[in-house]
Amino acid sequence: MYQLAPKSDFPPFRKLVCRKVDMEDAVVNTIFTGAHPIHATGARPLAPNRRQSGCIIRALEARNEALACQATLETNTHQARNLMDNIKLTYFDVDGGRAEPARLALSMAGIDFEDHRISFPEFKEMRESTPLNAVPVAEINGVAHTQCNAMNRYFGKLAGLYPSDPWQAFLCDEVLEIIEDASVALSPTIRLQGEKQKKAREELAQGLYTRILKTLDKRLQAGGGRYFADGRLTMADIKVFLWIRRLKSGGVEHLPADLPDTVAPHLVEHMERIAAEPGIAAYYASRSKS
Repeated sequence: MYQLAPKSDFPPFRKLVCRKVDMEDAVVNTIFTGAHPIHATGARPLAPNRRQSGCIIRALEARNEALACQATLETNTHQARNLMDNIKLTYFDVDGGRAEPARLALSMAGIDFEDHRISFPEFKEMRESTPLNAVPVAEINGVAHTQCNAMNRYFGKLAGLYPSDPWQAFLCDEVLEIIEDASVALSPTIRLQGEKQKKAREELAQGLYTRILKTLDKRLQAGGGRYFADGRLTMADIKVFLWIRRLKSGGVEHLPADLPDTVAPHLVEHMERIAAEPGIAAYYASRSKS
C-alpha cells in the first residue's frame, strides 16, 4: 500500500507526499510479477481463495491510490511553487534570444514575473554584478541563477511545457541543446567585421547550420511531424520556433534568410504552426501594443 509521509519530512510547499510501503503478501507479488511458488513444480496454479482475492483487491486499490497520490503531489507542488516564487527575469530588450523561451513559458502559463529588459549599455554597467558576467539571469526569491536551458526546463515544468516521461524529456533536452550549440557557434562571428565576418558566417551556414537544420528536420519527422517531443507543444518547439524565425528574418547579416526553406522546409511549416499557437500569438500581440 501507499501512505502519506509526515508533512515535516518535506519542504513546506509540498502539501502532499506519497511514500511507498513494501507489500509482503505473496499473492500481491504474484499479481505484479507473475511469480508463484507452485509454478516451479510444474503443477497448475490454484485459483485464489477468498483471502487471496481480498489481498488482490487491496493491492489494486493501493496502486490506484498511489497513482492519484502522485498526481496530486505534482499538481500541488507546481501550484505551491507558482504561488511562493518571486521571479525576476533579466535579459536584453529584444523579442528573441536566450531568455525568450522562458518569457514565453511564464507568460503562457499566467505565472507572475518581472520581465526586466535592459539595453546593451545597461548590461555593461551591471555585468560584473551577474553570477557569470552574462545574461539571462533569473532571480528566484532574491537569488540569482544562470543557464538558459536550466530556466527553460524549470519554467517549462511549471508551465506544463516539459515532458514528465524520461524518454520524451530526453528528446526535448536534445533539441534545446542543439539550438544552444547553434547560438554558441554564432557568437564568435559577432566580433568579426567585413570580409572576415562574411566568410565565417557563410561557412557556418554551409556547414554546422545545415547539419543542424537537417538533424532537427529528422527529429521532427520522427516525432510525428508536428512536435518534437511528447506529441504536444514543449519548450523544444518554442526554442526551434524562435531560432527559425530569427534565421528567416534576415536579421543576421551574411546568413541567408532562405536557408531553412532550402534545407528543411518542414521546420518552416513548424515555425508557422507554433507562431499560431494561441498563447504565443497572444504574447506577441501584446508585445506589439507595448
